Amino acid sequence: GELLRNKRYRRTMDWNLSMCWNCAIDISCGRYILISNNDIVFHRAGWRQRFEEGLEEESVGVVGLVGMSWRNIPFIQGALLACKIGTYEKVGEFDPRYLFTVEDVDWCKRLQDLGMKIKSFENLRDEGVIEHAEGATRNFYKDDTKEMQRRAHISRIEFCYKFTYPDISIWD
Repeated sequence: GELLRNKRYRRTMDWNLSMCWNCAIDISCGRYILISNNDIVFHRAGWRQRFEEGLEEESVGVVGLVGMSWRNIPFIQGALLACKIGTYEKVGEFDPRYLFTVEDVDWCKRLQDLGMKIKSFENLRDEGVIEHAEGATRNFYKDDTKEMQRRAHISRIEFCYKFTYPDISIWD
């Protein structure tokens, strides 16, 4: 709460999804965590049951709408992902070092390093159950495109350092 009242951090959190997600998860209750962008549209019922059934599979740690790969690391796109609270506690928080992007890649990599799998429900988009109006979130900040690109570039470099040279940060 104190973090959210501090004006300096509020602007940072506009960009830092890890900080945003971690703060929200810290005050949440329940068995599952659902992260959803503001450009996700739920057209029909049934998606939640499919997500819950996916998470009940013993080997699955995270489910979501879109499965992707970056640097040969499969991940669930942070636009819509869900996990059990116990899984989040095992994997740990989303890494706040990332200023904008790759926080979902990092978290899914750590999840898979613990032996858990990801599961994508892209068919829900094909069936018209869920729609991701991709780009709507970034378009909200279109006046800040250069800053977004700068922060994304820094985050990607930080990611590479984290797993290649774990004792070095670009901020050192």
